[in-house]
Amino acid sequence: MKYRFIKSIALGSLLMLSCSRDPRPIADLILKNGDFYTVNRSRPRVQALAIRGNRIVAVGSNAEIMPYEGESTRIIDVHGRFGCPGFNDSHTVLLDLGLSTSPLDLTGIRSTRHLQSRVYQTQRRLPPNDWLIGRGWDQHLLPGGQWPTRQMLDRVVRDIPIFLIRKCGQAALVNTRALTIANIDAETPAPEGGEIVKGRGTGNPTGILKGEAMNLVVPYIPPASREKKLEALQSVLDTLKYFGITSIQTLIYPGDLDLLREVLESDRPTCRVGAWLPLDAGLEEAVRIERVLNDSFLRFAGMSLRLDGSLGASSARFRESYFQESENRGLLYRNEEDLRRMIVDAHRGGFRLNMQAVGSEANRIALDCLEIANRFVTEHPRRHRVACARVLYPEDVARFGALDLIAVMQPSALFDELDWVESVLGTGRSRFIHAYRSLKNHGAVLAFSSDWPVSSLNPMMGLYAAVTRQDTTGLPVEGFHPRERISMEEAIEAYTWGSASAEGTESEKGTLESGKLADIVILDGDPIVVSSGDVKNIRVVLTILDGQIVYSSSDLESPE
Repeated sequence: MKYRFIKSIALGSLLMLSCSRDPRPIADLILKNGDFYTVNRSRPRVQALAIRGNRIVAVGSNAEIMPYEGESTRIIDVHGRFGCPGFNDSHTVLLDLGLSTSPLDLTGIRSTRHLQSRVYQTQRRLPPNDWLIGRGWDQHLLPGGQWPTRQMLDRVVRDIPIFLIRKCGQAALVNTRALTIANIDAETPAPEGGEIVKGRGTGNPTGILKGEAMNLVVPYIPPASREKKLEALQSVLDTLKYFGITSIQTLIYPGDLDLLREVLESDRPTCRVGAWLPLDAGLEEAVRIERVLNDSFLRFAGMSLRLDGSLGASSARFRESYFQESENRGLLYRNEEDLRRMIVDAHRGGFRLNMQAVGSEANRIALDCLEIANRFVTEHPRRHRVACARVLYPEDVARFGALDLIAVMQPSALFDELDWVESVLGTGRSRFIHAYRSLKNHGAVLAFSSDWPVSSLNPMMGLYAAVTRQDTTGLPVEGFHPRERISMEEAIEAYTWGSASAEGTESEKGTLESGKLADIVILDGDPIVVSSGDVKNIRVVLTILDGQIVYSSSDLESPE
């Protein structure tokens, strides 16, 4: 009896000690005195965060978080600055034809003479027998909006082949030497999904190749070396931290996966990558890659297929013809029967699909194919996405929500398009271009991206465009189709939680809450409260990835 009494006292004491022991883990890092927008609707604003390892363990007020402090805890006073989940750029192409290594940047060129001068100066520095590769020209910036020609290039360079990609990546300007090497002349038929632009009357190639026609020349271009590709890949991935981008999603070809893995397996990766495999690579290849790309820094996201071209190249697919181009409805890169088969097969295989569609007819076809896949193959439900979704038929807007789709959109593309889109399509057909508000109101999830290298990686530019629908000078004053504007909170959600949803990782990242990965950005201004015009000038103060500081621009803290 005495033993039982003593034992009961001992057990009671142990129970009391157990109950009084603080169950909270000791944080490795605490961010306090901040103004954090969590993108979690149950608690959208908090003052402090506690991080242990690579996870957020608590969010709340300073008083709620400071009990997580221990002897080894690092504490950073944010001094009232704005913080949010790290940005996730949901649609890019990191390596495509080695163009990231391009020696010639033609962005912003506004005259034929300037273009010729840049080409001439660049070719003088090239080694013998090399190709001159460039990117970034836009005919809408040239006098009269006239397309450049091979003759324009021939006047300054004749002996070496030239391949200059339009800004959108869906058209190229080549010189006569390049056409000769590729055996392209007046009799050459255009491939399916491509156009060899030919002169009226003569039938001779003008030097402009659109869509799949570019691939008549690409095989003749010497590939970039492994070293140059690694250098280019490392360069762009290192840049992301300056913009607060902690995740990026990219189209990646099987041959470049080892390069990506090598960069991300370095001592200090600066972002997470969701890899989208071209659907043309085949389902067996996708199964193989899915098995090996499955960690938090490099994961297989799904399969991607481009349906049409771009607005800027007048190759996005429409049912109606382009204004002042009565015979041009744009390009469809695959016939509809093949598209349906490929999409249904991938859906049946359990893969998430990324359909790239720009024109309203291409978007209609994408929606039709996904609807067929969902209807006839129900054993592998997946939340698919349509990237770009640039111009929509009014009746198709609601279908995004009905089909539970994610619209992966590029707000900063508005900077270029709003100046000329109505002259290209005709007045009235641009009502549902960049239709953020309409899509969101009809139940679609929005995910934002840059479409790099087409537009700047800086998320601030995308946030500004989505909220104002103005160019960088603040025009038009009321915004381009202002009914499609969204709030800054909604735009930030699209660049964080929405983009995480677009790769199926919303349970791991995209919001600031307990249990999520500690991917965080701190800014020098609050985009929700500053004037809209000032949003594009906000800069990153601190970028935290996986619980580690990878970039600091102030005296808050220095990278470890």
